This record gives sequence, C-alpha cells and structure tokens, in this order.
Amino acid sequence: RSPARRIPATTLPSARPKHCFTHSSTHTTTHRHALLPNLRYPLLLAFRLENGSTKVPRLHVTPEGVDLGQWFFKIKKSRESLPPKQLKLMETIGIEWETASMTQDDRWDQNFDELVKFKAQWGHTRVRKTFMTEAGQALGIWVIKQRQMKGKMKKDREPRLESLGFEWEVKTETPKMDWQEMYLELVQYKAEKSDCDVSKKHVTDDGKALGVWVHNQRILLSKDPPANKPELIEHRRLLEELGFKWQESREVRWDRAYQYLLAFKTREGHTKCSKGTMTEDGVDMGNWVAKQRTLKAKLSEERIARLNALGFDWGSRPDMSNLDWDDLYMELLKFHVKEGHSNVPSSYNTPGPGGKPLGRWLTYQRDYPPSDERKNKLDLLAGMNGQDWDKNFEALRVYVNREGHARVPKSYRAPDGNALGLWVDAQRHIQLPPERKSKLDTLNFPWHVSHDEMWEESHKALRAFHTEQGHTRVPKSFQTSSGLHLGRWVHKQRTNKDQLSADRVAKLNTLNFEWEPQHPFDLRWEQHFTALEAFRAANGHCKVSKDFTTADGVKLGAWVLKQGMSKDKMKEDRLQRLNQLNFEWPTPTSASAATAAAAAAAAAAAANHPGMAHAPMAI
Repeated sequence: RSPARRIPATTLPSARPKHCFTHSSTHTTTHRHALLPNLRYPLLLAFRLENGSTKVPRLHVTPEGVDLGQWFFKIKKSRESLPPKQLKLMETIGIEWETASMTQDDRWDQNFDELVKFKAQWGHTRVRKTFMTEAGQALGIWVIKQRQMKGKMKKDREPRLESLGFEWEVKTETPKMDWQEMYLELVQYKAEKSDCDVSKKHVTDDGKALGVWVHNQRILLSKDPPANKPELIEHRRLLEELGFKWQESREVRWDRAYQYLLAFKTREGHTKCSKGTMTEDGVDMGNWVAKQRTLKAKLSEERIARLNALGFDWGSRPDMSNLDWDDLYMELLKFHVKEGHSNVPSSYNTPGPGGKPLGRWLTYQRDYPPSDERKNKLDLLAGMNGQDWDKNFEALRVYVNREGHARVPKSYRAPDGNALGLWVDAQRHIQLPPERKSKLDTLNFPWHVSHDEMWEESHKALRAFHTEQGHTRVPKSFQTSSGLHLGRWVHKQRTNKDQLSADRVAKLNTLNFEWEPQHPFDLRWEQHFTALEAFRAANGHCKVSKDFTTADGVKLGAWVLKQGMSKDKMKEDRLQRLNQLNFEWPTPTSASAATAAAAAAAAAAAANHPGMAHAPMAI
C-alpha cells in the first residue's frame, strides 16, 4: 500500500438504520455479549464488506488492536444463548455460523495453504514475524512456531513443509556492501539527479540499498579519518571530489519536502496533510506543514510565494491532541443511534459532566482528513439514508453512464473522494426501503455479482490494456478508470495458474499473457544493452563517454561504466553478450583510474552547473 495517500473527507457519515444496533440509552442488559455489537459491529461490518464474508480467522486482530477473531469465535460458540435482538442483528449481516468451530488440524492446513501462496508470490518461506495475510492470519508467527516445533510435530507435517523448501534456520545477517560498487552507484545517481542527496530509503533498480549506504558514509566519514586508516582517507577524498555533502543543507531538505507537498496537492487537491502523512524517506508532512504555519513570519518571501502558489492553507489547526479518536468515534455512533443521523452541530458536546466536543471533533475530521483506516470507519456510516443516500445514488448514476454498468469495485472512490464502492456493496447487505430498491433497479443494479462475471470484466479490462500498451505486464498498483485493481487481478492469475480452468488459461494466452514476466531490473538491463548495440552499429565500437545519453533519455555512459566495474559479479550470459560486442573491460589498474575519473567528471559537471547541487529532487 503509498504512504502519503489521503482522501478528502467531503462526505462524512449519514444515518445508519436504527435496527443495526441493540443498545439504547434506556435499555441495558447483563448478558456478557450484549454491548459488544455496539463496540465491534463497525469492525465486523468492515471485515464483511472488504472480504465478502464473515469468516474471520480466530487470530485476526484489526489495525486498531481489537482481537476481532477471538471475540467473534466466542460469539459463534455462544450462539444458543444470545439474546434474540442480537441474534437477529448478527444474522442481518450474513453471519456464517457453520464455521464456528475449527479443529487444530484445520487451522494448520489453513496456515499451510497461506504459506504455499506466500512461496508462490515471493519465491521463499522467510516470512517476517509481523506478516499478516489479507484475511488477517498471523502467518509470520505461525512460521516461527513451526521452526520451534521441528521434531515435535505430527509426522506428515515436516515433509509437507520441506516440500516447499521450508527454511528451518534463517540467517539474519545483512550482506556486506562493496564500497567501490556502491560508490559507482552513487556516481550514476549523481549523473541522473545532479546531486548526491539520496533519501535513506532509496534502493537502486537492482536492489542495492544506496540510501542506507550514503547515510552510513555520513556517519563514518563526516570527520577526518585517522592517519593509520588510508583506505578511509581515500574514500572520503573520492566522495568530496564527487561533491558529497556531509550534512544535507536546510535548503535541500526544505525543497524536498516542498516537492512532496506539490505531489500531495496534485493527487489530493489540497495541502491539508494530516499528522502521520509520511514520505518515503520518513518525513512527517503533517508536522512539516504545521511548522510552515508557525514560522510564516520567518519564512523568506520566495518560500511564502511558492507555498501560496499551491493554495497553502495558513489557517491554524485546532488542538485535538488531548482527545482519543476511538473514544469520540464511539460517541458519534451513540449520537447516530439516538438521533438517526450523524449531522452533529459544531457546538454540540456530549451530555453529562465533562462533555466531549463531538461537534468540533467531527468538523476537524472534515477539515483535516484522517488516515485512510479511520476514513474508512467513518465511510462505513455514510450513505445509509437521507441526502447522503441520494448523493451517492447520483454518483452511481454518473458511474453507470460512463462505464455502462453498476458493478462498482469495493475500493472505488468517486472523483470527490466519496467511497462509492463501499456504499454500493453496502446496499446489497442492508434492508432498504422498497422505493430505494426500485430506484437502484432503474440502473440495472447487480444485487448479486458472481465470480465469473467479475473475471470476465477483469479479462475485458486486460484486453483493453493489451491493445493500448502491447503487453500484459500490468504494474501491481495499476487501477482502471472504473476503479478495478487490474494489477492485483493479473498477479492473482499468475499465482493461481494451476487452479484456472483450461478455458480461462486459453483466453489469457490469446493475449500473449506473460505467466512469468521479466523482472524490472532485467528489463532495464535489456533496454541499456539494446542502446549499446545501436551505439556500436553507428560508431563501430563500445567506447561510450561517461556522460553520454541517448536521444530517448537512456544514460548509456553511466551504465557502460557500471558494467565495466561489475564484471566479476555479472551473470555469465550477460558477460558473453557483451563480449560479442567486443566490449572493452577495464583492467584492475584502469578500474581504479576509471573510478577516480568518474568522480572527476561528476565534479566537473557540478562546477559547470553550480545550481544543480541544490536542485530539488524529482518525486
């Protein structure tokens, strides 16, 4: 999942039908589960809408830390003793009671099946401890337990794990980075970006943690090394000749944060970054934005002008730090149940001593959109009745006119940020008045969407992608204009190829479907090699100058330099292909000279273009 993704909370919760709750201000009961639906119902409903069922794994814990799986397991076990109202409540959302009990063998098989999927996707069984499956199973913890149980588990289990290449002992040491190799990566980075300001999380195309390496150099070499460490002295000299900054300047940090804010504004349409909106290199943009407001009087006119160009909101944010979000959310649920809507007046405080400012809190959610997780919890209340229902219906009508159908993916959001997909799915699972059902029928609303229909629709979208792009290498994050996560669907077809019918495999093959697509690193290498072939055909040799860039933007010179330095670690087939072009490999002595030459070339480029050193990084 981009760390800075935020959706404007333009439509906040409308009314939820009163029949969805059993608790009221005038009735209480001593039954041990009686109050739980009010506390856990939104989370159970969220699970139902997201996963299409209520088969909550017993170990499932929500992002809020609620042990929903354990609670739901107890509810199902005590089904016979539930009060009639709560039983009816649970059944209205489609509780699958038959899954109440699961044996230890069933749970082991379930986790093993998830491990099979993990291996198919990632090629290994080294599941990190915190890893959770999409359904909320703690697969990482289960894998650790299997290692601990080696020699003590049932006889058939060890062979099944070993058939996956299960690693009973996992090495944790980090591979050592070759200094010269990483230096050349930095040379190439500077050739492309015009500076050495590498973010700490930056990874090269072939998986090298360049950002971590640069961070380590600042720690190790910021001070002059001792005289008895000639290698470190040489490293520091080479970095300085490259224009390496031992501390990032404030100007660079500010410009980088500004570029992130620009990207955020382009994507979300506003500059109200919530606290916790993190960039890829760990900057909390919510804090940065708040700091610009605080320091406005001290900012330069140029910076104020640049922020104003984004429509920057200089208004101060109300202090809500002393309010517990989950506590206020529960107060909103109580208000909703009592009043039949959630249009809370801005001046409203909850009743009783020390009343909580629910109205101001809800206004804050509108003005400063919360995290996606919390936004989704609020969206679960939206669109159940009143004007919000009519607004969502009109949004659905627009969608149908554009796409030709009402099969809205659950993850789809309308252009104004409204969670239309969640609303559409909710209409299938709640009790609607006849007049609303009739209105939806005028749009040919699909009350039941089969897996076959969804597969055919996804295949149609892939066919359109293939016609436009000429291939089926859909990025995993790619989403169609209709909200369909086509990238995830394509990935799923590859993972589950053995489970697809012959007819579906044939349909995919007609599109030249790539069941094992080339890795992006390999594609990038092939792109540069093709450029080198063209260069040799035009010039009769492979002596590419270090700063040479092709007409279509391929940094061929930096790539050729890198190949020369990486001969000892290169794949055999690549080595042979380069030799067939009479590629000139540097000797050990010329390699050192080439490294120094690369640094000199980069330093010369910086000298000829002094403004480059402070250019903001592209997002």
